[in-house]
Amino acid sequence: MTGRPAWLRTLLLILLVFVSSRMLLRSLPGDPLETLIAETGTSLPREVLRHELGLDLPFWPSLAHDLKNGLGKSITTGDPVLPTLLSRLINTILLSSSAMLAALAVALPVALLGAGQRAARIAVILPTTWTGPLLLYLFGVLIPWVEVQGSSVLACLTLAIPLTGGWVRLIGMRVREETREPHFRTALGKGLSRPRALLKHALAPAAGALLAVLGTQWGALLGGTFIVETIFDLEGLGTTWIRAVLQRDYPMVEGATFIGASTCLLGVAMGDWLQSWWDPR
Repeated sequence: MTGRPAWLRTLLLILLVFVSSRMLLRSLPGDPLETLIAETGTSLPREVLRHELGLDLPFWPSLAHDLKNGLGKSITTGDPVLPTLLSRLINTILLSSSAMLAALAVALPVALLGAGQRAARIAVILPTTWTGPLLLYLFGVLIPWVEVQGSSVLACLTLAIPLTGGWVRLIGMRVREETREPHFRTALGKGLSRPRALLKHALAPAAGALLAVLGTQWGALLGGTFIVETIFDLEGLGTTWIRAVLQRDYPMVEGATFIGASTCLLGVAMGDWLQSWWDPR
């Protein structure tokens, strides 16, 4: 795909992810109608249900049909997949963006001051599967100050802790590299204060690479919040995906996988665009 525009490469990758995930899911053993009949107790014949849900179509016609009709309809609820997932995606975007902003708000001053590197190394390796339950126990049992289930604040904190550690290390490393350059020492020699020199002659030149990482990390964060959403019982894209997997709701699983992968790829594209916008070179 060399020579093609970046947006076209991203679009082709998104379509490839959708087709591949659909192939894998449709090749799994079992019949989703079994779950639907067991849960709803419907008396409609299987052939009628299969036709109404579009499960009787061959692979490629069903793919074209679902793409044309908003990724199809949920097997268990009958709701259109795309509007349902987009409404859940908004909650996931708010959670991920809040966690990223909180992490950057702490990491920037800490990294510029050259402090907290040891704590940052510890924070990076803390998994959300451990941090989330720990916060649940801390604020739900030991210090019951807030309603832990459905708490977007604790979910944001769970995501922000390892992010903060990673950004402290990354920003600190990039800033230290710039402070060794002649332009930084020249700025100090001309009488510029160290804080201003750090901002103008260390952080600013390093910002291009940092913005590229920001886009990539934000996209990956959007696609990976399902663990935290499940821990804190938040209605987002992740919990919708897990519920659909348990219910064998193929259209909803395919749609959630498609949107999650798309956000990761769009995050990478956004990071590249931000880097080129900041530094056209």
